[in-house]
Amino acid sequence: STEFDYLDGVTSNIQTQLNAKASSGFSGNVTFAANASSATATHNLNTRDVIVQLYDPTTYETVYVDVFRTTVNLVTFEFRPVSSSRTYRCVITRI
Repeated sequence: STEFDYLDGVTSNIQTQLNAKASSGFSGNVTFAANASSATATHNLNTRDVIVQLYDPTTYETVYVDVFRTTVNLVTFEFRPVSSSRTYRCVITRI
């Protein structure tokens, strides 16, 4: 990088696009409590135009749940209740 916080050879317009792309996603853990049928994730991307995926962090298999874009910053997952709590990895991308 340079003293202007730009990558070498990158113009300010391109750097602006790179910065916007860097803040266009969210990842985090989502825990379904024991006997609960829903959980939420706050992504702070300020849009409902998002792609949402949940996966098991142990097996890396996709977990299929109902996804509701509750607000521009909140996603709600609905799943069948399970007897013990489960934690999944959530990946959200703004489009």
